[in-house]
Amino acid sequence: MVSILQANFGTEDQAERFRAELRARRRKPGETLQVLYQDVCRLLALAFPGPNSEARRLVGRDAFLDALNDNELRIRILEWAPQDLRQAMSLACRFEAYRQTAPSDGRSVPVTGLV
Repeated sequence: MVSILQANFGTEDQAERFRAELRARRRKPGETLQVLYQDVCRLLALAFPGPNSEARRLVGRDAFLDALNDNELRIRILEWAPQDLRQAMSLACRFEAYRQTAPSDGRSVPVTGLV
């Protein structure tokens, strides 16, 4: 009876399912970085229950970067060598804000007040 309950409701098989979801997770069109970050955190906690570890921090960071579904942004973030998911999220927000405020016609923004 116990083994049947563990098979149906235990975390071992469920953890593998959540690891697969984490690997397959991709940012949806129009989805904010915050929503993506929260979902990756949720899946990470379910896929790797227990205390945080160095491996878990790196898996979370890499899963988030892959989920961005934007190779240019991913590489730009990796150049800053974030140590964990939180740092990767912070960099992603910063770079996305830069991208959104950049002129869309390719012109450079004039710098004023410099001598």
